[in-house]
Amino acid sequence: MIGTSLTYFRLDESKLLPRYLAAYFRGSDFQNQLKAVMSQTTRNQVPITAQRSLRVVIPPMAIQKSNAAILGALDDRIRRPPRNQRHLGSYRASAVQVVVRRFRPGAGEVGRTGAGGTRC
Repeated sequence: MIGTSLTYFRLDESKLLPRYLAAYFRGSDFQNQLKAVMSQTTRNQVPITAQRSLRVVIPPMAIQKSNAAILGALDDRIRRPPRNQRHLGSYRASAVQVVVRRFRPGAGEVGRTGAGGTRC
């Protein structure tokens, strides 16, 4: 057991890339879902039963790979001390949102998160 406040997701990487999912989890769409669920609890956490209802936008694999490459390059730049580093975090967030908005329900595949690595 990892812990009561940590969820481990096992992914089928032929359908969903870990780097894309990590970026999606940091995006405002997913964070807003978490805030909505956490507002219903007394502790700042999302119960495993509520995690099953969270929505994840899953674009085609080519888009996930492209997005992961772009975000990876931005992450590399953020780790270095460039002159415009403070702007890179907002560029990264914008890149995630472009993909999310393009593949909303009806425009791409949407899955639900699942406990213990069930299909996302």
